[in-house]
Amino acid sequence: MTNACDALELGSNCLAEGWDSFLQLTCRYCELAATCAPAQELLASVKQLWKRLQDCSLTCWSGLQALATVHKQFSSAGLIHEGHALPECLPPWVSVREHKAMSQLERERIRFWRPLFPFPLLASQQLLYTHLDAAGPLSLCSMPDARMYISRRFMPRAHHTESYCAIRRTDLQLLKACRSRRNQGGDLFQHVLLPVQANQLRLSRPSAAAWSQTTEELGRSDRRLAGGKCLHYVNESCVSPGSVGFELRRPFLPPCQSRNADLSQRREHFFAVQCPEVLNASAWWGWEDETSWPDEGGMKKYRTRSSDGGCQSQTGAWGTNMQDALKCVLVVIAEKFDFRPGELLLDWGSGCGFTMSWAKAYYDVDAIGIDVTASAAWAAKYSIGLSCMADGRNLHWLPDELFDYVFSYAALLHLSFEEQCEVAHQLVQKLRRGGRAFLGWNRANLVGPWQWHDCFRPTEDASHVELETLEEANLFVEDASKAVGSFAWDFPTYAVLLRRVS
Repeated sequence: MTNACDALELGSNCLAEGWDSFLQLTCRYCELAATCAPAQELLASVKQLWKRLQDCSLTCWSGLQALATVHKQFSSAGLIHEGHALPECLPPWVSVREHKAMSQLERERIRFWRPLFPFPLLASQQLLYTHLDAAGPLSLCSMPDARMYISRRFMPRAHHTESYCAIRRTDLQLLKACRSRRNQGGDLFQHVLLPVQANQLRLSRPSAAAWSQTTEELGRSDRRLAGGKCLHYVNESCVSPGSVGFELRRPFLPPCQSRNADLSQRREHFFAVQCPEVLNASAWWGWEDETSWPDEGGMKKYRTRSSDGGCQSQTGAWGTNMQDALKCVLVVIAEKFDFRPGELLLDWGSGCGFTMSWAKAYYDVDAIGIDVTASAAWAAKYSIGLSCMADGRNLHWLPDELFDYVFSYAALLHLSFEEQCEVAHQLVQKLRRGGRAFLGWNRANLVGPWQWHDCFRPTEDASHVELETLEEANLFVEDASKAVGSFAWDFPTYAVLLRRVS
């Protein structure tokens, strides 16, 4: 990349405005279609140019687009705290389909999908920041994890509360509840109590007497070693590196140990999972055979959308703006199943990986997604979670009893019901005992709920499963009348809820 930058020539207007130094810094610290390192000199250059951009006095168009991309990365990561409102003089970006309808002159004017010469950033990268929000410290429940994401993980702009969703809590409320669960109540009242007061409440319980005594003894030992000075403070209390109190300073440990003692071990297996090799996905799914699928469009439409920039557009792989409704589905299921930080999710038919990203952001649940379309490759690069392009009908490469939850929405219906039933049994095998599965957007005009009860009729060699079917209008919408005419939840859609008992 550095050699390519050295060979580029700046236009006269770019040179006159001092973009050459910014070019050198982006060449040094930014990766093509990836992330810019938070280098102090690049940060300073971005802030200086951003101030000049606001009065529309700059004319180096490619530089302006590159500046907007880098500034958005840093502001999303919490490294720049000023606003990111783009001035009117900065030309907006368009979708892929709009670009195809343009004349050659218009295409040359915006230079869509071409690198932002002389800057080492792709023009298509700006679409990510136009239609999606980069995950950052303010949008993730897991604060230690949040510091790891600079600009490569994205979530669509979606507001489930605007879709008549049955769960009306805002994103901020979901985040605060998740963070309270992560620290297991230690800072539950941090917005009304000082840290020392919260600590005193914890220590005042009888069960904390031994903890308090040990902390004080080790603290006195530390002070003696340090000549009367405390080496480590936690919530204004002196603690020793070997004490229980010092554990509060360590990275997050998975919760739910009391009710789910094997979670730590399962998480080790989870992070060791590797995606299977994909050789010829179209041969598996018969994309060219439009007549072999229950829906009229077959799978070909999803291949087209996923390879045509659909994941970083406002319509996603659905071809219509469904983001608010899709986020509502995840939030309702997460609340119904009682997602807990540290637990594990399998998303079958994960598409662009939005469900995985929302599950991690608002519930700190780690996920593996499986999809057979090219959207899986996009999700592997930009969503929060492990995305695998694989044949979802064969799950032998996933360990049994690994996941706490299975999530599948509007995916199984693309199979014959015999295959749906077989895959559902495989999905149950991947659940721990007590784990729960959601199979959504079933169509009653294609597969009746009674067929699912037949699928899971108890047999001697099968795991015992509790099964429930619900109309989705009564599950996801606060008022079922609001679902009338809805593409997402109106009849004949229904959900299958499973719980593995043994």
